[in-house]
Amino acid sequence: MPKNKNDKGKVSVLDSDGQPLGSLANVENGKDSGIVCDFSEIPRRWSMTMTRMYADVLKAQVVMHSKLKKDADLQDEYQFIQEAAIAADVISTSDVDFESLLAEVVVSVDRKWLTKKAPDNLDWSVPESFRWIRDIVHLEFVSKVMEQRAELTKQAKN
Repeated sequence: MPKNKNDKGKVSVLDSDGQPLGSLANVENGKDSGIVCDFSEIPRRWSMTMTRMYADVLKAQVVMHSKLKKDADLQDEYQFIQEAAIAADVISTSDVDFESLLAEVVVSVDRKWLTKKAPDNLDWSVPESFRWIRDIVHLEFVSKVMEQRAELTKQAKN
């Protein structure tokens, strides 16, 4: 199989289309997500960590969007506040971890995902670049990356 040295100095084995083996273009279900990832260099631990973090954030969002029941007593209120505080902590601390993991696989991002003031030439291998992803679509962005990884796994099984 042919080999190619990418801009990060890593050597990638190329498939028949000239793409790094283990990478996946940004096409999902015939639609362009605007996110290009290269999963050729990631270990299994990456997927396990990303999946766990994503599930934790989704659970935390459910807690953050829940409402205190109308007939709640003081103890219920206290528990509700405690759970909300823990959920907020999970959400706020996950950003740095997500940024580091995303920087390992994301190659390029369409401007539709970014804030208006985002610089034109962001280096997606730098975790801080992901701070330019619009807040309102951040979790959807992570989801799209994970969908690409799942599709790649599915294709590898066939």
